[in-house]
Amino acid sequence: MGMAVVLVVDDDEMVREYVGMILEEFDYEVETAKDGIAAARMIRETDRYDLVVTDLQMPPGEWGGTWLIEQIRPARRTPFIVLSERGGAAEAAKAIKAGAAEYVEKTNMDRDLVATIEKVLLEAGAAEREEAQKAQAYYPMLRMRLGDDVWNRLSDKAKTILATSERVYHEHSHDTDFDFMASFGPLAKAAEIEANRICINDLKTFLRETRLDFTVRTLKGNVVPLASLGDDEPAMTLGQVVYILRQAVPRQFAASKGVSAEDYGMLIAFFEKLLKPRNESVHSEITDIRSYELFRAHMLGIGCTSPFAVLCRL
Repeated sequence: MGMAVVLVVDDDEMVREYVGMILEEFDYEVETAKDGIAAARMIRETDRYDLVVTDLQMPPGEWGGTWLIEQIRPARRTPFIVLSERGGAAEAAKAIKAGAAEYVEKTNMDRDLVATIEKVLLEAGAAEREEAQKAQAYYPMLRMRLGDDVWNRLSDKAKTILATSERVYHEHSHDTDFDFMASFGPLAKAAEIEANRICINDLKTFLRETRLDFTVRTLKGNVVPLASLGDDEPAMTLGQVVYILRQAVPRQFAASKGVSAEDYGMLIAFFEKLLKPRNESVHSEITDIRSYELFRAHMLGIGCTSPFAVLCRL
């Protein structure tokens, strides 16, 4: 298959290098992380990983691989393959119960890893297509709530993610143990995608035309002019979007588009609220189904100005 981006997580540098060497021979793009905490941060900050290959026995704690899967799977559909030592089938089974797709014994990586990756990616692609078909049933309701003008400006990807969030909410909100993050996570991802596609890209054009100086810190830690970043650069994370929106130059950009200071302040507050749960299992302000429904109503514009409507005016 090749061309997919794989994140390899292991506290042993030699294992990371060896797995990377195997995958690069089959044209996979490989990034690495040294433990579960670093991997969780990387996965949350970008949407570029097609699959994660993770060791089981690594920090944090004794079984950091299972911890990583438990942190990510409620809000992301990124598939995981776990690497286990010989005789580690019991722990691998716990990881699969937590959401991993497959496991491969480290002693058999040469023989089994690439074939397992391609199998999991094919299955993930089929599941994504099935998910998109199910989500389309929620398009008419979302279109009515957001309005035709906003709906027509949203990308197909954002529409599918929003509809997936609605499907999860409607199918499972009656459960006593409903996981709010399973519905909240896709809402945040859709907003992040549209902030980059609509706001950040137009802001770059504005900066080039006005020659105003505005810098951002990239995920690699470099401080660069925002206008210098091309379309092939990684998208801004929610944290970067919030930082950008707070600054004076983007406020000037919003004013040039006719967005009022009140609406712009509401948009910043909205993205700040989305940012809070990225490192929490459940949003601190969402304690029951009623509080989640109020948040969801605000996001989709029930009885108020939708943040998406303001975003689409930028």
